[in-house]
Amino acid sequence: MQLRKSEYQKNLGVKMNTLIKDVLLNVSLITIIILMWKFLSLKNQESHLFQKASLGIAAIMSITFCLSFPLVFQDQFQINFYHIPIGIAGLYGGATIGSILFVVTAPLLFLLSEDNLEISMILLVSQTLAIILLSPYFNRWKINNKMIIGTLLISIFSSVSIATTININQTDQVSLIIGLGVILVYLAFIAFCFFLIEKFNTSLETQKIVANAEKMEGLYHLAAAFGHEVRQPITTGKGMLQLLSDDSLPTDKRIEFLSAAISEVNRAEKIIQDYQVFAQPYSNKLERFDLVNEIQKVLNLVEPLTNVSNVQINTNLSSAWINGDKAKIERCLIHICTNAVEAMDTGGILTIQSFSTTENSIIEISDTGIGMTKKQISTLGEPLYSLSSRKGTGLGMMMVFRLVEGMKGKLEIQSKVGEGTKVTIVFPNKKLLKDAHTHIDKEFVY
Repeated sequence: MQLRKSEYQKNLGVKMNTLIKDVLLNVSLITIIILMWKFLSLKNQESHLFQKASLGIAAIMSITFCLSFPLVFQDQFQINFYHIPIGIAGLYGGATIGSILFVVTAPLLFLLSEDNLEISMILLVSQTLAIILLSPYFNRWKINNKMIIGTLLISIFSSVSIATTININQTDQVSLIIGLGVILVYLAFIAFCFFLIEKFNTSLETQKIVANAEKMEGLYHLAAAFGHEVRQPITTGKGMLQLLSDDSLPTDKRIEFLSAAISEVNRAEKIIQDYQVFAQPYSNKLERFDLVNEIQKVLNLVEPLTNVSNVQINTNLSSAWINGDKAKIERCLIHICTNAVEAMDTGGILTIQSFSTTENSIIEISDTGIGMTKKQISTLGEPLYSLSSRKGTGLGMMMVFRLVEGMKGKLEIQSKVGEGTKVTIVFPNKKLLKDAHTHIDKEFVY
């Protein structure tokens, strides 16, 4: 008698271990598939069709897995977790997803389910009808209501399925207790699934709110900077033109004031052009060219400024080909070189190098000027922030950062106070560059 009892306990222990492993396997796989679905959704948030398609595919994978690996205890009953993916995907995806899952699950039940096929089909039809009725309202409910109603809905069909299976097979008391335990696990896991999904959704909504707030803050900052910068030359030019209305004004003064007014209008126009860069940093005039030629053009343009400032130019130029816009590269280099010369009030050395590696073409521009602190480097490119003593607006470096970014380049700045600054611009040799007008990626191959 004791031997039989010992064997029974041993067999029961083995069966329990197998059951626990099956439960953990089902729970783990469903959780992993939910996480995969949410991560895929993050990659393509704008496409409603992609969201539904990824949800449907994830649900079908879960259903197939649950039917392929049911929970079996002592060969008396088997339990499937397939009600969970059907309920979750149907409630979140709507009536269409629920109907598709019904069409997919019904034949899978015939192929993979061995117990209580008639009852399983009745429960599947009932669950699908409940999903079709509730899904139009589900996504409008508060998070707590979603979790409670969703958990109850799925638990009802799952519990009925488990209870019916246990009753039909006339299982013993131990199996009955274990079956009730599985139902409790079901309840806890369903609630966990809804909690996990809602946590992802809440996190996503928070990210959108933060991103929109950052965009609006940037827009306000840019608008304030634009108003501040454009107002100054317009006000000055307006004052000059008002002075011209004085008939007693000498001719030489008229010419002086008119020239000053035109100069201020030109300055306002340049500010507007700099702002246009932010609206359209990408170019449809991309071509293959050697940076050496553009660097030499820029050096010719800044040479008068270097002569006046007593700045010596050193160059070490090697061929470096890129796909880009010559005019925009020229604007970037002129601004960086001008900043470098202005940083050397008492003279110094401006060094420009170009070279290429297997993947990149690189320009290095160094000066022996006053240098910058880490805080100053971190604020470069912000509107209304400038280190220049010549009515700097900060727009120039904003333009440089934006143009380099628009050509898939990278800009690095190293500086030390009292020693100077080095600006490194890295462009890809062959890389996908985005056409701003067609929004199609093009690869330049030569």
